[in-house]
Amino acid sequence: MDPFSGVAAVDEGDQRRSVLCHRQRTRWGDFFVGELAGLDGPGVYSLEAADGISLPFEVGTGVHDRILDGYLDYTRAQRSAEEQPGVSGPLFLDDAKQDVDGAQVLAVGGWYDAGDHRQWTSTTALHLGALAAIAVEGPHAWRERARAEVNWGRDYFLHLVGDGGQVPDNVGGGALPPGFDLGTWWFENHSGTASDGSGSLPTDDLPSSGDERTVMMHRNPHAENVLVRELAASCPVGPDAQAARSRIVAERVWRRSAALPPESRTLFLASRLRAAAALLRLPRPIVSQKDVLELAEVLLRRQHVSADTEPGLSGYFMEESDVDAFRSIPYSCEPAHALLDASEVLDGEAQDRASRAVAAYIDAYLLADAESNPFGLPPYGVYLDPEDDRRQVFRAAGGGRGVRTFMAPWNRDLIVHGNSAVTMHQCHLLARAGVVAQRPDWTRAAERILHWATGANPEGLSLFMDIGYRHPVPFSPRRPNMPGAVVNGHIGRGNDTPYLETSNAVSWNTQEVYGVPAAYAAHAALWLNRAGTAPQHTTRSKDAS
Repeated sequence: MDPFSGVAAVDEGDQRRSVLCHRQRTRWGDFFVGELAGLDGPGVYSLEAADGISLPFEVGTGVHDRILDGYLDYTRAQRSAEEQPGVSGPLFLDDAKQDVDGAQVLAVGGWYDAGDHRQWTSTTALHLGALAAIAVEGPHAWRERARAEVNWGRDYFLHLVGDGGQVPDNVGGGALPPGFDLGTWWFENHSGTASDGSGSLPTDDLPSSGDERTVMMHRNPHAENVLVRELAASCPVGPDAQAARSRIVAERVWRRSAALPPESRTLFLASRLRAAAALLRLPRPIVSQKDVLELAEVLLRRQHVSADTEPGLSGYFMEESDVDAFRSIPYSCEPAHALLDASEVLDGEAQDRASRAVAAYIDAYLLADAESNPFGLPPYGVYLDPEDDRRQVFRAAGGGRGVRTFMAPWNRDLIVHGNSAVTMHQCHLLARAGVVAQRPDWTRAAERILHWATGANPEGLSLFMDIGYRHPVPFSPRRPNMPGAVVNGHIGRGNDTPYLETSNAVSWNTQEVYGVPAAYAAHAALWLNRAGTAPQHTTRSKDAS
């Protein structure tokens, strides 16, 4: 390590403090690392060194509110069927039709999922809970904005769900590829890989004219579970009549789903547990602690706990019968979030077991592997049978298994997805669990992930378009320059180092705007505000020499 002396300077006045930094050689390259101790006082700072000056950064209270402000702008701009001046016109005002029988469906409203016009239930419904949380506990000046946005999206879902509780998988996704097997259509537990995208084109807004969007009606248990949970979470937000209707529809979907054969995927199990816990929080719930406990017991049995004599990672989750480790692009921490939900509605030994499982997942898996890189990023996932390991690197996870910080680019479906949704779900978990368990080290780990996403990364680019000074080019083929957008983020090279497209040759992989990480970041910001801890600052500058 080669020490050097840096200077931190506040922009008000001419105050300077010396900061001792060192060069750190890592598998991602060489970085200068220094702890900016003593900068807890509010102000705008920059780091000055021999080879340059950093961009300004703020220290103070309320810094996470910028995330909430941008998120409210983003969800408003993502509205379907309403003109957004400067963003898009009033598209999709006509009815849609079901793919199974061509029946007309009222599918006007809601939010788009990402940079196109598709509306996936399992991802766009995530906004309900995040917006409801802002409406209840966010800054007072923004609560009415959040309440209006909840009601906009909630009205769409309430008229989209069938009288029997049927939940469409998506609106506007288009058609399934010919001969596609619905039993194997999930890739890395990501809903959205099965449609051909043909439904993303504008229509003439005339009902029954022949260009109606397709409503996919094949069953997606995860979409059902997410919608139940998010509708229940929105119940504290008025008006009272719509909130009551939200509960009625959530319970209708739950009852229909409970009458169907259970699904075995770990994602379905985890989201089912989260839905049950959300219903149990309501007055006069239709579920019991026993229902929650039974689901939690199954999920607990799927957690991999290494023996004391077995080196490697521990605490992560497996699929049924250990056929693979659980991995997910948009729901990476769903099992841990589910057990944290369970710990809040159970009591006694069951509560303790769920809490210990969450702690094991964080300490023995997320944070244990975060030490493998200079920015403290937790892992994308564990691989039992690493694919094409001649072209891509997997670090040892123990027991002959591999682990990567980023998705393996050479995979069977040839999909390479940025990891913003992964890291923001991890950030949400760490921020939330840090408050619940009174673990400030988890809170600091959450803040560190937010630092990565807002510019403390090798490119020095903020993935939040309304935060920071420099950004990648955001990609949306339908609505350019989206306010408040968050992009897909870094993918991994074969050697598991980060890659972010920084040229004007935009690609969806790293630069497409995406609502899922934005919703998770909003949740994380609220929990970090609740934590009320002093910011912990670490600067990491790429060694240009």
